[in-house]
Amino acid sequence: MRESQIAVFLAHRALWETCDQLDEPIVIFEHDATLLAPIGPPRFRYVLNLQRTSWDDPGFRYHTKMQALVDAKRSYGSAKYICLPGAAAYAITPEAARILLRIRSLLPADLFVNKYLLEIDDDPALPATVGHDFSLNI
Repeated sequence: MRESQIAVFLAHRALWETCDQLDEPIVIFEHDATLLAPIGPPRFRYVLNLQRTSWDDPGFRYHTKMQALVDAKRSYGSAKYICLPGAAAYAITPEAARILLRIRSLLPADLFVNKYLLEIDDDPALPATVGHDFSLNI
């Protein structure tokens, strides 16, 4: 892992510790996430993805193929994915934070969450809740 990935992971881990201490869900935004719409009070068990991804965009080269894997209707923004596509914007519950804090491993934050949590939900408002400015990446 690059030093920047380690730093990001440690920042997320510190936020998971805060979530555990507060004993309530928190929302995590990285510096390159842009809030595009209000975040509603959706219910979720562990992690709620708030990030719009390239495969949500009908202009994305593999959009139809990705949608077809999980969405028989192939309608815009209705696909459900069982992964966190990046760590730029997500909500996490104390239960999920505690699960992640017990694990002594090091991976990029999104891969760590994907590897150790089995249930990740998408915000029902996707793809319009959060944007991601990739030009700001380090």
